[in-house]
Amino acid sequence: MKKEKRFDDAVFSPIESDMEKINCFSLKPLKEEDVFVFSVILCDNEIDRDYERFSADCLHGLKELFKGVTGIFDHNMRAENQTARIFDTEIVTDSDRTTAAGEPYTYLKAHCYMLRSEKNKNLIAEIEAGIKREVSISCSVKRAVCSVCGKETGACSHSPGSEIEGKVCHRILCDAADAYEWSFVAVPAQKGARVTKQYTKTQRGEISLTEVLKKLDIDKDELRLSSAEALQLKSYIENLKSLADDGEHYKSALVKKALSLSALKLPKMDTAVFKEVLLKMPARDIEKIVKGFSEDEPDSVFAPQLSSDSCAKSSDNSGFRI
Repeated sequence: MKKEKRFDDAVFSPIESDMEKINCFSLKPLKEEDVFVFSVILCDNEIDRDYERFSADCLHGLKELFKGVTGIFDHNMRAENQTARIFDTEIVTDSDRTTAAGEPYTYLKAHCYMLRSEKNKNLIAEIEAGIKREVSISCSVKRAVCSVCGKETGACSHSPGSEIEGKVCHRILCDAADAYEWSFVAVPAQKGARVTKQYTKTQRGEISLTEVLKKLDIDKDELRLSSAEALQLKSYIENLKSLADDGEHYKSALVKKALSLSALKLPKMDTAVFKEVLLKMPARDIEKIVKGFSEDEPDSVFAPQLSSDSCAKSSDNSGFRI
């Protein structure tokens, strides 16, 4: 999922404890003057434009998952697009603000750093000037439940966005699964940078293969799958191989049967040519040919040589009478 949020107002000078955390990610010791440090709000518990929100537990799960995660541009996961990294996270609750769901407003805040280099000079200036103010996260959750009845997605008839007993029906995102990256959004505040939800499990607790396959179409440059998603995709491919083997075996049997029947019904047909035609046909069409050959028509049945003759000569010798 991708979710758009504004930068927090904090652009600050790192203290000693910050530098200790930053240096956990660097290969060589960095000093305060080497880095630019700022904070961003990654996600919160407010109902969004897709009528979904993160649960408090999910926010706490993402808090740990986002530590050390890299920041890029426009969710383009190329190495050269890496610009910053999260070195610490925290959950913040604003008791003076209430969400549409009636909960205290709570958000996940990340502290990030980037090198003060020639490459990042313009980006740092844009952040300080307030030009770069939105970020979007990419993460996954295990399930989503209905705010009305508590059932998991797809298990009830309640429609997100509808008003039920004075409250807006929405989905609650639960059980954080993975945090992929966070991105500087090229065009701030546009709907294209909003959350694109992804659930890695269905209401039965199984990995959703549909969502995994969608990623194959969306992430064309670099594909990132969680370990659970990779296992599901591997299982799917192995199952396809098994089905393909079964299908080939069944088709081979159909071709053999069609050739056998054609030899009886159409003895003058070139068997080799007919076989080549059959091999290029889908199994369902070969089934129709076999069915057609198997349906005996009255005028196409040859009478056995030893069968009784309905026109047999009479035994009364009446033909010899004068």
